[in-house]
Amino acid sequence: MFDPMSVWLHEMPEQLRGSMCLSIDLPPQYHHVKYNAVLICAMGGSAIGGDILSTAAAQQAPCPLLVHRSYGLPAWADADTLVCAVSYSGNTEETLSAYHAAVERGCLRVVISSGGELTRLAQKNGDALISVPGSLMPRAALGWLFASLALALEEIGLLCGMRKDIRATAEMLEEMRPELVPENEVRYNPARALARSLQGQLPLIWGCTGTTEAVARRWKAQFNENAKIPAWHNTLPELDHNEIMGFDLPEEILQRIVLILLRDPDDPPRLQKRMDITRALVESRIHSVVEVPARGHDPLSRLFSLIYLGDYASYYLAKGYGLDPVVIPRIDALKSAMTAGEQGEA
Repeated sequence: MFDPMSVWLHEMPEQLRGSMCLSIDLPPQYHHVKYNAVLICAMGGSAIGGDILSTAAAQQAPCPLLVHRSYGLPAWADADTLVCAVSYSGNTEETLSAYHAAVERGCLRVVISSGGELTRLAQKNGDALISVPGSLMPRAALGWLFASLALALEEIGLLCGMRKDIRATAEMLEEMRPELVPENEVRYNPARALARSLQGQLPLIWGCTGTTEAVARRWKAQFNENAKIPAWHNTLPELDHNEIMGFDLPEEILQRIVLILLRDPDDPPRLQKRMDITRALVESRIHSVVEVPARGHDPLSRLFSLIYLGDYASYYLAKGYGLDPVVIPRIDALKSAMTAGEQGEA
């Protein structure tokens, strides 16, 4: 039987490679501008690529790369702000609201989408438009959305080396893929083994600010959408100032928690020490702890190595519960309720 999520997961390396063949040709007015910030306006699966890029490019970007998950724009955004409106469907109402605000304030705009109203508006207004292939779920299009955004910023001179890093990342995922695919049995498949350890439990994912924070967010969202379970994420060092105290009660819930620690060799030594100490302080209070090491020779490859494993684990957990990882009925119902009666009101 055709299993679309399995196919989408399998093809993430091809998405990264395919993005380098997209038409990414921004007009001259976008080049060599002294932007005060790049504001990536997106929601859900369309936004996580911006989080990853913000982390991966933090050491070289000449201005802040910020992800905006809401309606409108922050008060400070002005004509010196580059607004990247990213909506896979092209119909995300928060992103459309941000786009309209960007038009009103005279911001230069880059639109990344597979179609919908956002594409129509970008074409009408003469914005830089990057069209990605359609027919996926937004969370399954991460390779297209991340890479097209990264390459657009490289093309206008804000970033460098992204094409090389994306190619290396695709190679890393291709090396990992035989381990993660359904054909590989549990004892040799780290994603299937992790999913089995999470059956009937509640995942709590911890990352580190500046390295694996975006990955922790991605894992949490994939467990929510694919496996249909509650999941939480947080980051060091902030969680040592609050969450560390949340392991006393109620014991019946604490004993259902599997703490997942995302490890990256780029984590500063003080954060690595904090993670070790924090683990020791809480692990006797919960069900179990799983450490997941990043793989790869460069920061972007390591981030995506963790994402790829987490994506597959959420897929296998959904299958273990007998659920379809593709369908998102509550999100669909919410969207329908939000638009109910709007045509009649217009």
